[in-house]
Amino acid sequence: LLEEDAEKIIGKRISGIWSRVTLKELEKVLPKTSVIPVPVKMDELQEKIYELIEEQELDEMDEGFDKDEVTKLKAAKIIRLLQAVTNPRLILQNDRTFNLSAKKATKNNAEIMKQLNRMSKQEVSPKLRRAADICNHLTSARGYYKSDDKKRKNVIIYTLFRGNVRILGKLLAFLDPIEVSGDYDLSEREKRIQEFKQWDPEKEKYGRVLIATLGSIAEAV
Repeated sequence: LLEEDAEKIIGKRISGIWSRVTLKELEKVLPKTSVIPVPVKMDELQEKIYELIEEQELDEMDEGFDKDEVTKLKAAKIIRLLQAVTNPRLILQNDRTFNLSAKKATKNNAEIMKQLNRMSKQEVSPKLRRAADICNHLTSARGYYKSDDKKRKNVIIYTLFRGNVRILGKLLAFLDPIEVSGDYDLSEREKRIQEFKQWDPEKEKYGRVLIATLGSIAEAV
């Protein structure tokens, strides 16, 4: 069988027990959405770390690595740049794939580590502080934007990194946030998502917060 024929046959066999809701279908029943970008400037230390990681990528690409190796280096550096702009302390986490010194010891590696070690373990990046501040306003009916209707709202915060889920959970502990990440098995994740869905902010004293990594929550919300 051709691959496309096999897909059709499998699709027919499981059609009675499997369904998938597409974004196009959801758009018919969901309320209209609006996107309001909130620029958050990195602090001085973040900018320094970001620039060092950028420089390191350019230096490594000049070292003559083969195409596959360069692709891996680019992926690793993109992850590190994303961590730098959200929460630089994530870079210190032990991950062989994205370890700063996985390929070789460089001057930039040492300088990046030096800058990271200057950061206090208690320090929270401007972006995470802003996210927590917006969340606090929206869940307490104070609103954050001029267009807000000043009603208590449930809030979902998405992040790429589990470390950010934990930090935001601590920042918003007074709201008893629901955390969903790869730290929990599938049944526990589904249980937590249902708990969030059933929370009615109009009947409670505050809105509920769901903090989740994109990979762990999929289309469940």
